[in-house]
Amino acid sequence: MRASDRHFTELMRCWLNPGVRDLAWAIGSPPLARLPGDSASWPDETWYSKQLQRCTAVLDRLDADASWPGEAFSRSKDQRLGAYFEFLVGQWLDRDERFELLASNLPVRKRLKRGGRETLGELDFIVRDALTQRTEHWEVAVKFYLGDAPGSDPAHWIGPGRKDRLDVKLARLVEHQLRLPTLPEARAGLHQRAIKIDGSRVLIKGRLFYPAGNALEPPPAAAAGHLRGWWVRHGQFTRYFGASGWRWRRLTRGEWLAPVLAGEGGDDQLPEACEFAARKDISAASWPRMVVAMCDGIETSRGFIVPDGWGLPQ
Repeated sequence: MRASDRHFTELMRCWLNPGVRDLAWAIGSPPLARLPGDSASWPDETWYSKQLQRCTAVLDRLDADASWPGEAFSRSKDQRLGAYFEFLVGQWLDRDERFELLASNLPVRKRLKRGGRETLGELDFIVRDALTQRTEHWEVAVKFYLGDAPGSDPAHWIGPGRKDRLDVKLARLVEHQLRLPTLPEARAGLHQRAIKIDGSRVLIKGRLFYPAGNALEPPPAAAAGHLRGWWVRHGQFTRYFGASGWRWRRLTRGEWLAPVLAGEGGDDQLPEACEFAARKDISAASWPRMVVAMCDGIETSRGFIVPDGWGLPQ
Protein backbone atom coordinates (compact mmCIF):
# COMPACT_ATOMS: atom_id res chain seq x y z
CA MET A 1 0.00 0.00 0.00
CA ARG A 2 1.38 3.42 -0.98
CA ALA A 3 2.00 5.98 1.75
CA SER A 4 -0.81 8.19 0.39
CA ASP A 5 -3.28 5.28 0.42
CA ARG A 6 -2.17 4.34 3.94
CA HIS A 7 -2.66 7.91 5.17
CA PHE A 8 -6.17 8.05 3.70
CA THR A 9 -7.08 4.66 5.20
CA GLU A 10 -5.90 5.82 8.62
CA LEU A 11 -7.91 9.04 8.28
CA MET A 12 -11.07 7.08 7.50
CA ARG A 13 -10.70 5.16 10.78
CA CYS A 14 -11.67 8.34 12.64
CA TRP A 15 -15.33 7.36 12.20
CA LEU A 16 -16.76 4.11 13.55
CA ASN A 17 -20.11 4.20 11.74
CA PRO A 18 -19.62 2.55 8.29
CA GLY A 19 -22.18 4.90 6.73
CA VAL A 20 -20.33 7.94 8.05
CA ARG A 21 -17.05 6.54 6.72
CA ASP A 22 -18.70 6.13 3.32
CA LEU A 23 -19.87 9.76 3.49
CA ALA A 24 -16.37 10.89 4.46
CA TRP A 25 -14.99 8.80 1.57
CA ALA A 26 -17.46 10.39 -0.86
CA ILE A 27 -16.32 13.85 0.24
CA GLY A 28 -12.60 13.42 0.78
CA SER A 29 -11.28 10.55 -1.32
CA PRO A 30 -9.02 11.59 -4.21
CA PRO A 31 -10.42 11.69 -7.74
CA LEU A 32 -10.12 8.64 -9.95
CA ALA A 33 -9.40 10.61 -13.12
CA ARG A 34 -8.67 14.14 -14.28
CA LEU A 35 -8.63 15.41 -17.84
CA PRO A 36 -6.69 18.42 -19.17
CA GLY A 37 -8.53 21.71 -19.23
CA ASP A 38 -10.32 23.79 -16.63
CA SER A 39 -8.99 22.62 -13.25
CA ALA A 40 -12.21 23.73 -11.56
CA SER A 41 -14.11 21.24 -13.70
CA TRP A 42 -11.86 18.36 -12.59
CA PRO A 43 -11.02 19.02 -8.90
CA ASP A 44 -7.75 17.63 -7.61
CA GLU A 45 -6.90 15.75 -4.43
CA THR A 46 -6.26 19.00 -2.52
CA TRP A 47 -9.74 20.33 -3.27
CA TYR A 48 -11.39 17.19 -1.90
CA SER A 49 -9.14 17.16 1.15
CA LYS A 50 -10.19 20.73 1.98
CA GLN A 51 -13.88 19.84 1.69
CA LEU A 52 -13.38 16.93 4.10
CA GLN A 53 -11.55 19.14 6.60
CA ARG A 54 -14.46 21.60 6.61
CA CYS A 55 -16.96 18.77 7.18
CA THR A 56 -15.17 17.04 10.05
CA ALA A 57 -17.47 18.43 12.75
CA VAL A 58 -20.57 17.38 10.78
CA LEU A 59 -19.19 13.88 10.35
CA ASP A 60 -18.33 13.65 14.05
CA ARG A 61 -21.92 14.52 14.98
CA LEU A 62 -23.30 11.93 12.57
CA ASP A 63 -20.88 9.34 13.91
CA ALA A 64 -22.38 9.78 17.37
CA ASP A 65 -25.70 8.56 15.94
CA ALA A 66 -25.24 4.80 15.44
CA SER A 67 -28.50 4.60 13.46
CA TRP A 68 -27.37 6.91 10.62
CA PRO A 69 -28.19 6.69 7.75
CA GLY A 70 -30.96 4.30 8.87
CA GLU A 71 -33.65 3.97 6.23
CA ALA A 72 -32.67 7.12 4.37
CA PHE A 73 -31.12 5.13 1.52
CA SER A 74 -32.74 1.73 2.08
CA ARG A 75 -36.07 3.22 0.97
CA SER A 76 -34.61 3.96 -2.45
CA LYS A 77 -35.81 1.75 -5.30
CA ASP A 78 -32.35 1.96 -6.91
CA GLN A 79 -29.87 0.06 -4.75
CA ARG A 80 -26.93 0.21 -7.17
CA LEU A 81 -23.57 1.38 -5.87
CA GLY A 82 -23.70 4.41 -8.15
CA ALA A 83 -27.06 5.39 -6.66
CA TYR A 84 -25.63 5.00 -3.16
CA PHE A 85 -22.73 7.28 -4.09
CA GLU A 86 -25.17 9.89 -5.42
CA PHE A 87 -27.13 9.58 -2.16
CA LEU A 88 -23.93 10.27 -0.19
CA VAL A 89 -23.10 13.34 -2.29
CA GLY A 90 -26.63 14.60 -1.72
CA GLN A 91 -26.24 14.08 2.05
CA TRP A 92 -22.99 16.06 1.91
CA LEU A 93 -24.62 18.96 0.07
CA ASP A 94 -27.58 19.00 2.45
CA ARG A 95 -25.21 19.49 5.41
CA ASP A 96 -22.47 21.71 3.98
CA GLU A 97 -22.96 25.43 4.63
CA ARG A 98 -20.81 26.33 1.62
CA PHE A 99 -23.04 24.58 -0.92
CA GLU A 100 -26.75 24.96 -1.61
CA LEU A 101 -28.42 22.12 -3.49
CA LEU A 102 -30.82 23.68 -5.99
CA ALA A 103 -31.87 20.53 -7.86
CA SER A 104 -30.89 16.89 -8.33
CA ASN A 105 -31.49 14.29 -11.04
CA LEU A 106 -32.99 16.98 -13.24
CA PRO A 107 -34.18 15.34 -16.50
CA VAL A 108 -33.43 16.94 -19.86
CA ARG A 109 -36.20 16.07 -22.31
CA LYS A 110 -36.70 16.80 -25.98
CA ARG A 111 -40.18 17.27 -27.41
CA LEU A 112 -40.77 14.99 -30.39
CA LYS A 113 -42.61 16.05 -33.54
CA ARG A 114 -44.84 12.98 -33.40
CA GLY A 115 -45.76 13.73 -29.82
CA GLY A 116 -44.29 12.74 -26.50
CA ARG A 117 -40.81 13.42 -25.24
CA GLU A 118 -37.38 11.81 -25.40
CA THR A 119 -35.16 11.91 -22.32
CA LEU A 120 -31.68 13.07 -23.34
CA GLY A 121 -30.15 12.62 -19.89
CA GLU A 122 -30.13 13.96 -16.35
CA LEU A 123 -28.21 16.69 -14.57
CA ASP A 124 -27.01 14.96 -11.40
CA PHE A 125 -26.80 18.03 -9.16
CA ILE A 126 -27.27 21.77 -9.53
CA VAL A 127 -25.24 23.45 -6.78
CA ARG A 128 -24.84 27.05 -5.63
CA ASP A 129 -21.35 27.71 -4.22
CA ALA A 130 -21.55 30.45 -1.58
CA LEU A 131 -17.76 30.97 -1.65
CA THR A 132 -17.36 31.55 -5.39
CA GLN A 133 -20.94 32.75 -6.02
CA ARG A 134 -21.13 30.31 -8.92
CA THR A 135 -23.97 27.99 -9.83
CA GLU A 136 -22.56 24.69 -11.04
CA HIS A 137 -23.68 21.47 -12.62
CA TRP A 138 -22.07 18.58 -10.75
CA GLU A 139 -21.74 15.27 -12.58
CA VAL A 140 -20.84 12.44 -10.18
CA ALA A 141 -19.73 8.85 -10.68
CA VAL A 142 -18.01 6.06 -8.77
CA LYS A 143 -16.07 3.48 -10.77
CA PHE A 144 -13.75 0.52 -10.23
CA TYR A 145 -11.51 -0.63 -13.07
CA LEU A 146 -9.06 -3.51 -13.47
CA GLY A 147 -6.05 -2.89 -15.69
CA ASP A 148 -4.83 -5.33 -18.34
CA ALA A 149 -1.11 -5.68 -19.09
CA PRO A 150 0.64 -4.48 -21.13
CA GLY A 151 0.16 -0.78 -21.80
CA SER A 152 -1.64 2.13 -20.16
CA ASP A 153 -4.36 2.61 -22.78
CA PRO A 154 -7.63 3.59 -21.00
CA ALA A 155 -9.37 0.96 -23.15
CA HIS A 156 -7.40 -1.69 -21.18
CA TRP A 157 -9.10 -0.70 -17.92
CA ILE A 158 -12.46 -2.39 -17.47
CA GLY A 159 -15.07 -2.89 -14.77
CA PRO A 160 -15.45 -6.22 -12.95
CA GLY A 161 -18.48 -7.07 -15.08
CA ARG A 162 -16.49 -6.47 -18.30
CA LYS A 163 -19.24 -4.14 -19.58
CA ASP A 164 -17.64 -0.85 -18.59
CA ARG A 165 -14.34 0.72 -19.71
CA LEU A 166 -12.49 3.76 -18.47
CA ASP A 167 -12.09 5.27 -21.94
CA VAL A 168 -15.80 4.85 -22.68
CA LYS A 169 -16.84 6.43 -19.38
CA LEU A 170 -14.56 9.44 -19.82
CA ALA A 171 -15.71 9.93 -23.40
CA ARG A 172 -19.35 9.89 -22.32
CA LEU A 173 -18.63 12.38 -19.56
CA VAL A 174 -16.96 14.82 -21.95
CA GLU A 175 -19.05 14.30 -25.06
CA HIS A 176 -22.49 13.87 -23.52
CA GLN A 177 -22.98 14.49 -19.82
CA LEU A 178 -20.97 17.72 -19.56
CA ARG A 179 -22.70 19.09 -22.67
CA LEU A 180 -26.21 18.54 -21.34
CA PRO A 181 -26.50 21.98 -19.63
CA THR A 182 -25.68 23.68 -22.95
CA LEU A 183 -28.56 22.06 -24.85
CA PRO A 184 -31.57 24.28 -25.61
CA GLU A 185 -33.86 21.79 -23.84
CA ALA A 186 -31.73 22.01 -20.69
CA ARG A 187 -31.49 25.80 -20.79
CA ALA A 188 -35.25 26.09 -21.15
CA GLY A 189 -35.88 23.87 -18.12
CA LEU A 190 -33.28 25.71 -16.05
CA HIS A 191 -34.76 29.09 -17.09
CA GLN A 192 -38.13 27.99 -15.71
CA ARG A 193 -36.39 27.46 -12.37
CA ALA A 194 -34.54 30.80 -12.64
CA ILE A 195 -31.19 28.94 -12.76
CA LYS A 196 -28.22 29.99 -14.86
CA ILE A 197 -25.31 27.52 -14.97
CA ASP A 198 -21.85 29.09 -14.66
CA GLY A 199 -19.89 25.87 -15.16
CA SER A 200 -19.64 22.14 -14.56
CA ARG A 201 -17.69 20.05 -12.09
CA VAL A 202 -16.90 16.33 -12.42
CA LEU A 203 -16.73 14.29 -9.21
CA ILE A 204 -15.48 10.87 -10.30
CA LYS A 205 -14.25 8.63 -7.49
CA GLY A 206 -13.26 4.99 -7.20
CA ARG A 207 -10.16 2.85 -7.46
CA LEU A 208 -7.85 1.38 -10.11
CA PHE A 209 -6.73 -2.23 -9.63
CA TYR A 210 -3.33 -3.25 -10.99
CA PRO A 211 -2.31 -6.84 -11.84
CA ALA A 212 -0.50 -8.40 -8.88
CA GLY A 213 3.19 -8.72 -9.58
CA ASN A 214 3.05 -6.53 -12.69
CA ALA A 215 4.46 -3.00 -12.80
CA LEU A 216 1.64 -1.66 -14.97
CA GLU A 217 1.68 2.06 -15.70
CA PRO A 218 -1.48 4.01 -14.82
CA PRO A 219 -3.61 5.26 -17.70
CA PRO A 220 -2.87 8.87 -18.76
CA ALA A 221 -6.23 10.09 -17.44
CA ALA A 222 -5.64 8.71 -13.93
CA ALA A 223 -5.47 11.38 -11.24
CA ALA A 224 -2.06 11.62 -9.59
CA GLY A 225 -3.31 10.55 -6.16
CA HIS A 226 -5.92 8.00 -7.20
CA LEU A 227 -6.65 5.08 -4.89
CA ARG A 228 -5.10 1.77 -5.95
CA GLY A 229 -5.66 -1.91 -5.43
CA TRP A 230 -4.59 -5.16 -7.09
CA TRP A 231 -6.23 -8.03 -8.92
CA VAL A 232 -5.17 -11.66 -9.17
CA ARG A 233 -6.58 -14.87 -10.60
CA HIS A 234 -7.89 -17.33 -8.04
CA GLY A 235 -5.23 -19.92 -8.86
CA GLN A 236 -2.45 -17.42 -8.15
CA PHE A 237 -3.87 -15.86 -5.00
CA THR A 238 -1.96 -18.01 -2.50
CA ARG A 239 1.23 -17.63 -4.52
CA TYR A 240 1.15 -13.89 -3.90
CA PHE A 241 -0.44 -13.78 -0.45
CA GLY A 242 -0.05 -17.24 1.13
CA ALA A 243 2.92 -16.22 3.28
CA SER A 244 1.61 -12.79 4.24
CA GLY A 245 0.00 -13.88 7.51
CA TRP A 246 -2.88 -11.53 6.75
CA ARG A 247 -6.50 -12.40 7.49
CA TRP A 248 -9.02 -12.07 4.69
CA ARG A 249 -12.60 -10.95 4.23
CA ARG A 250 -14.82 -10.71 1.18
CA LEU A 251 -16.63 -7.40 0.80
CA THR A 252 -20.26 -6.97 -0.16
CA ARG A 253 -20.86 -4.48 -2.96
CA GLY A 254 -22.08 -1.97 -0.38
CA GLU A 255 -18.62 -2.07 1.24
CA TRP A 256 -16.62 -1.13 -1.82
CA LEU A 257 -16.14 2.52 -0.80
CA ALA A 258 -14.54 3.31 2.56
CA PRO A 259 -11.97 1.16 4.43
CA VAL A 260 -13.51 -1.42 6.77
CA LEU A 261 -12.77 -2.04 10.44
CA ALA A 262 -12.42 -5.21 12.47
CA GLY A 263 -15.69 -6.75 13.61
CA GLU A 264 -17.71 -5.51 10.65
CA GLY A 265 -19.27 -7.79 8.06
CA GLY A 266 -20.30 -10.62 10.39
CA ASP A 267 -17.03 -12.57 10.14
CA ASP A 268 -15.84 -13.22 13.70
CA GLN A 269 -12.76 -15.24 12.73
CA LEU A 270 -11.09 -14.29 9.48
CA PRO A 271 -9.16 -17.05 7.64
CA GLU A 272 -5.64 -16.84 6.30
CA ALA A 273 -5.02 -16.92 2.55
CA CYS A 274 -5.08 -20.69 1.88
CA GLU A 275 -8.27 -21.30 3.84
CA PHE A 276 -9.88 -18.19 2.39
CA ALA A 277 -9.12 -19.22 -1.21
CA ALA A 278 -10.76 -22.61 -0.59
CA ARG A 279 -14.08 -21.11 0.47
CA LYS A 280 -16.84 -21.90 -1.99
CA ASP A 281 -17.92 -18.27 -2.38
CA ILE A 282 -14.36 -17.56 -3.56
CA SER A 283 -13.27 -20.73 -5.36
CA ALA A 284 -16.55 -21.28 -7.24
CA ALA A 285 -17.28 -17.63 -8.01
CA SER A 286 -18.04 -16.81 -11.63
CA TRP A 287 -17.53 -13.09 -11.04
CA PRO A 288 -14.64 -11.10 -9.48
CA ARG A 289 -14.82 -10.75 -5.68
CA MET A 290 -13.46 -7.67 -3.92
CA VAL A 291 -11.56 -8.69 -0.80
CA VAL A 292 -9.56 -7.02 1.94
CA ALA A 293 -6.61 -8.17 3.98
CA MET A 294 -6.76 -7.40 7.70
CA CYS A 295 -3.77 -7.17 10.02
CA ASP A 296 -4.26 -6.40 13.72
CA GLY A 297 -7.86 -5.49 12.96
CA ILE A 298 -6.90 -2.90 10.36
CA GLU A 299 -7.45 -3.02 6.61
CA THR A 300 -4.02 -3.49 5.08
CA SER A 301 -4.67 -4.26 1.43
CA ARG A 302 -7.59 -4.40 -1.01
CA GLY A 303 -8.06 -6.14 -4.32
CA PHE A 304 -10.07 -8.43 -6.59
CA ILE A 305 -9.82 -12.20 -6.83
CA VAL A 306 -11.03 -13.07 -10.31
CA PRO A 307 -11.98 -16.53 -11.66
CA ASP A 308 -9.20 -18.32 -13.51
CA GLY A 309 -11.22 -18.23 -16.72
CA TRP A 310 -12.04 -14.56 -16.38
CA GLY A 311 -10.40 -12.42 -19.01
CA LEU A 312 -10.31 -8.91 -20.33
CA PRO A 313 -11.94 -8.37 -23.75
CA GLN A 314 -9.54 -8.62 -26.67
